[in-house]
Amino acid sequence: MEIVEEKPLIKKKEHIEIKDLSSFEHFKQSLHLMAKSEKSLIFMFIINFLVSLQYYILVTLIPLYFSNEHGFSDLASGIIFGGFGTVIGICSIYLSSNMHVIGFKRGLYLSFITGIIGFGIMMINMTYLSLFAVHVVQAVSCSLSWPFVEYGIKEFSTKEVRSISSSCFFISNYAAGITAGVFIDFLWYYMTDHSLMYFIVYAIGILALFIGIIFTIYSRDIEKIEQEEFSFKQVSSQKRFWRYCSLIFLLILLRSACFGHLDATLPKYMVRVMEDNAHFGVMLTIHSITMMIGVFSLTTLSFKFSSYSLIISGGLIGALGSSLLIFEDEMWAFVVFVMAISIGESIWVPRLLDYTYSIAPEGQEGIYLAMSNCPFYFGMIITGSTSGLMLDNFCPKDDTDNCRFIWLIVFSSSIVIPLMLVVFSRLIKQPDNEKEPYLSCVNREKIG
Repeated sequence: MEIVEEKPLIKKKEHIEIKDLSSFEHFKQSLHLMAKSEKSLIFMFIINFLVSLQYYILVTLIPLYFSNEHGFSDLASGIIFGGFGTVIGICSIYLSSNMHVIGFKRGLYLSFITGIIGFGIMMINMTYLSLFAVHVVQAVSCSLSWPFVEYGIKEFSTKEVRSISSSCFFISNYAAGITAGVFIDFLWYYMTDHSLMYFIVYAIGILALFIGIIFTIYSRDIEKIEQEEFSFKQVSSQKRFWRYCSLIFLLILLRSACFGHLDATLPKYMVRVMEDNAHFGVMLTIHSITMMIGVFSLTTLSFKFSSYSLIISGGLIGALGSSLLIFEDEMWAFVVFVMAISIGESIWVPRLLDYTYSIAPEGQEGIYLAMSNCPFYFGMIITGSTSGLMLDNFCPKDDTDNCRFIWLIVFSSSIVIPLMLVVFSRLIKQPDNEKEPYLSCVNREKIG
């Protein structure tokens, strides 16, 4: 693994200096400094927990909800799941690039209000209304939340606590996953009326978003978001943009080929293979607990290794985790799979955010932050579709003999992505000092 020291391209004046410390001492010092940060930074972590709870409720229940409540096939419910992510991705890029127009707190308020409306519509439990709520209302809500929270964390933190702040962002995210998993598994197991269960879970989502509004009220607003007026031609004229697009494209494939199946495939797979003993909510809880511990404890790696190297390592660990399910479908095998996925994700996901912070040009952070979430959103359409196809063909409700073939496909398709990141690293990784930042075919005078 390559050991480098990454230098942010955008230099800002910092008032706190951290001396040359060991990784562990650096980590402790970062925690100490973050504890002294303004309260709005802490509020961002709380708000992130609440909007992440909304997201985990949706991605965990959408495939089951549309299959069980509205009679959709595995493929159709998978496409609905993927469509939800795709709309989020498209809206996220557009809305984040207009962050300076929307305003920081207004964007968060809009996210909360649309999310509340979306859950309210889903509680009516009518097919077309639920489809509208998921693909329009909830998608807009989710597309606003994370990019705006990430921007708030960037603005409310200093460079010295940026890595630990990124880790805390994901810790709060996965704490929400634990909460969602516990609630869903408990209600699924003990309530025979699953329609009522969906209603209760959606009500919990509404309550969380109302609490989010309260914390937003007491957070500091960012009155002037430093975002340049720029055209796509200006952004796309830069080599770094296309390098970053290449990285995001491969991570979309990685997420859809491997990590996304934790949400899209595993719940239904466990229900069919293990029937009444399928505690898929427990798997989500294990995932989130492992993620929290991993994100917190593995942050020290970011002080020694480059973000790009850690992205590769995390992807490789996650891809290898699916290999066990080719041979076993017992509970312990599911636990090992979930833990491997979680450890890998806890390594590469926070470091992608760090990498994005370091290479995003000043004034264009919104578009880069939106793109950094694309692996989670756009990966869902591929994961949802392939999940539905694999379940229909290899693991239908009435024939589970060939179910393990699903994981052979998952492993085979995902293991190549980390290898591609290694092979093409010179083309994808942003160099520290780039003599010619623009494409050779671009006339810089014309793009301004």
